[in-house]
Amino acid sequence: MKAKTILKNKPAIQCAFAKDVVNLASSFKELGSPFKKVGEDLIALHTKDVINEEVVQTVRTVRQLGEQQFKAFLKERLEDKTKLLTDALKKNNLPTFNVQEKKLVSRDKAKITVLKEDCALFSRLYIACQNREGNLEDFFKFQNQPWPPSCRRWDNSEEEPKQTL
Repeated sequence: MKAKTILKNKPAIQCAFAKDVVNLASSFKELGSPFKKVGEDLIALHTKDVINEEVVQTVRTVRQLGEQQFKAFLKERLEDKTKLLTDALKKNNLPTFNVQEKKLVSRDKAKITVLKEDCALFSRLYIACQNREGNLEDFFKFQNQPWPPSCRRWDNSEEEPKQTL
């Protein structure tokens, strides 16, 4: 009852709900009803991406897994009393819809990113040196990287000196 009165009193919520319904209906028109299709693929309606097979397997087996864990919980904690009722539950690390594959950054983009970071660091240090009336010869004497840029690997993996490459 309380939820109905909240929805009636909030036009923004009603507008957002109506927009979601229209988007869902347009997805059904575009892709067809997901309830009529008999296929192995699972498709995210909002992105139209085909979901990874591991996630599809999770969707198919999550209810059975939950029921097994519930029965084990009742047996261990209430029937056999081998564990305390307040003991922590084991986390399920199941693949989900929002798992994104790692994007590979191109070598040029990685170089540009590192150069921008170096430039920002250099600017901050230079300004700090001037504000503190530091010696600029000492300032330029030190490096801001563990090794020269020619020895750096640009694929965001472990940085290695030239000797080990």
